[in-house]
Amino acid sequence: MNTKSKPTPAEELKAKTVELADIFTRTRNREELFLLLEGLLTPAEIEGIFLRWQLLKLLADGMTQREIMKQLGICLGKISRGSRLLKYGDPRFGELLERIRNERKESQRKPKK
Repeated sequence: MNTKSKPTPAEELKAKTVELADIFTRTRNREELFLLLEGLLTPAEIEGIFLRWQLLKLLADGMTQREIMKQLGICLGKISRGSRLLKYGDPRFGELLERIRNERKESQRKPKK
């Protein structure tokens, strides 16, 4: 008799997220990551993720939700979700967002060799 209980939906989602993180970190370079993303995601999914990234950057910059709604053309519900994530979510996410943004800015300032 199997006494192992069925995982909760939250546990299943966590396991899936861990597996995806493991897959992404196994790419050896940007080109491999690009190939993986293009292979896994539809163009609409890539657009959706990119839109979420734009939203989070604008929220982090202090833009109001209504200004973001006008600029990005998305509903307040999606914006509110991003806002709650930055305000009440894991503080490490906000720190990661800022680190990535700063590193990208720095790499864009460096002259190409």
